[in-house]
Amino acid sequence: MKLQSIILSLLLLTICSGGLLAKNDPKYPVSAIPEELLEGADAVLRFDSNVFEVKDKGHGVFKTKWAYTILNKNGKRHAELATGYDKLKKINLIKGTVYDAFGSEVDKLKNIDIKDQSAVSGSSLFDDNRMKVAELTYHQYPYTVEFELEVEYEGLMFYRPWFPHPTSKSAVELSYYEVIMPEGLELRYKEMNFDKCNGEIKTVKAGKNVFRWEARNLKAYKPEGYTNNEDEAYVLLAPSAFSLEGFDGDLSSWDSYGKFIYQLWDNRQELSPEAVAEIQKVVSGLDNEVDKIKAVYKYLQENTRYVSIQLGIGGWQPFPASLVAEKGYGDCKALVNYTHALLKEVGIKSHVALVKAGDDDDPILTDFPSAQFNHVILCVPQESDTIWLECTSQTEAFNYLGDFTDDRDVLLFSEEGGKIVRTPAYDKHENLLLRVGEFVLDEEGNAKGKLNNEYHALQEGTRAFVVEVPKEDQKEWLYEKLDISTFDILDFNLVRHKDDSPYVEEAMEISIRKCASKSGKRLFLRPNLLSKWDGVPKELEERKNDVYLSKYYDFIDIDTMVYQIPENYHLESVARDQKIESDFGLYESRIKVEGNKVTYTRRMEMNSGRYSKESYVEFRDFLKKVNKADKKRLVFVNKT
Repeated sequence: MKLQSIILSLLLLTICSGGLLAKNDPKYPVSAIPEELLEGADAVLRFDSNVFEVKDKGHGVFKTKWAYTILNKNGKRHAELATGYDKLKKINLIKGTVYDAFGSEVDKLKNIDIKDQSAVSGSSLFDDNRMKVAELTYHQYPYTVEFELEVEYEGLMFYRPWFPHPTSKSAVELSYYEVIMPEGLELRYKEMNFDKCNGEIKTVKAGKNVFRWEARNLKAYKPEGYTNNEDEAYVLLAPSAFSLEGFDGDLSSWDSYGKFIYQLWDNRQELSPEAVAEIQKVVSGLDNEVDKIKAVYKYLQENTRYVSIQLGIGGWQPFPASLVAEKGYGDCKALVNYTHALLKEVGIKSHVALVKAGDDDDPILTDFPSAQFNHVILCVPQESDTIWLECTSQTEAFNYLGDFTDDRDVLLFSEEGGKIVRTPAYDKHENLLLRVGEFVLDEEGNAKGKLNNEYHALQEGTRAFVVEVPKEDQKEWLYEKLDISTFDILDFNLVRHKDDSPYVEEAMEISIRKCASKSGKRLFLRPNLLSKWDGVPKELEERKNDVYLSKYYDFIDIDTMVYQIPENYHLESVARDQKIESDFGLYESRIKVEGNKVTYTRRMEMNSGRYSKESYVEFRDFLKKVNKADKKRLVFVNKT
């Protein structure tokens, strides 16, 4: 109601200041927006038309037209357009128009306003991807922007999905997606989470040739913490038969899709006699197969580097292994193919795996065969276990995937077809953080001492990369990351141990000013120096989504901090040991006093997983108690 009043006031202000009255036939007047759609919204999607016409199995045209009413500066991002193109995707049309609050046209997008720029990343050497970018603005909120876009596709392994509610804090009046199929081609689709949307989403027409989905009056929603994208409403689409640059494929099963990908990779593993002789020399004298694989992986890392090369059959076909051997670089496909070829030459069988890489934890839909992947890794089966190789890194530990490709379904492909398998997961007993500190405090509360921290598996985080940079950059990074108010690093050393479960060891000598605060005869010390839990989830009137704790919440932290107190001080009161248990985790802290030595130990375990939305209150309560326990202070008093 408040927002509606503000909008009406703005309209009156516009009239009084000489603004134009709406024409007889206004377009998208703000006054026509239902009041309930304004609540909590930064923008309202007034109209969103999407029509995808498949001409044949290798050619299609997508036409879309949408209009957003921008209510405030937070909604301004909806006034921007960015669309990519390459040799398989051509932009035929871009139009844009701006309307004021009354629905009067006030501006149009001009060709000079459309920027054409490279979409190549800094690591790309060869890439034909480009992007067209445009923005429509107006000096007075609210205003409406309308865009129109037409895209033509040559090569149809991907069909565009539909997200009826594209962003939070935006409402939707009307959005629809229509797919027109030619005779003889089958459309496959999967509808997800229609029942979880705050509004109406439904299938309007699903027939032999025309399919249509429609959404109306979707209210704006606030994003909730501790969720993932699995509850989002969308329609995923895919072809059965398709064509990509002269290669015909079938996506109706993982088996048939694997056979298609194998076509693109077949006969691209040939190496020169010189390259074969060199790799044979690398494994000479090694009898154990795992040792041979390690030697090949080390050779790969020492002799190649990753460069993005988005060319080939739609970016899906690798360069020949011989070219990588000659040039010493390649993209993920080329480097995996090269490693596959090297292993083959030393008598070791391996399989290429397509994977949806990234740390967002969005799983692929295994019951809906489609092109859901963006990366490749290598799988080397063994009798007792399977070895996985990330071939794009010159520094990664052997048989370690990290958070980029761990714990997810991947597609192995071969001449026989494709099959889904799962990469290894790293559980809490591997994701360890071990801190040991020894400090001597003076009578002013300053401290000096040593820290030895170990970050295992997923807890390595960016430290796995920081160990590779110059020492001065490491020091600067440590100053930024250590959560201590005022301190100096006297000496330090960062080492990454590349064992079966890699970890970074962080050894430091530091001095801390006012580690304990002084007041009169007393020193006040917070013994938890580095592991304080600061984040407490917001209190909510009503939780709408399940509580989702990602793999990063599967960990164990163990701290042992020893403080030597000045001789003439003693502990005024002994703090109680504490234990907090929950389905979400376990917290324990203890204080042990031996003369002037105080030992603080803390153990924090968390359990990843999906929990009911009703458990959010318990989850918040658990972390609130942990937060309070981590603020525990010890009080020492001067005896003299």
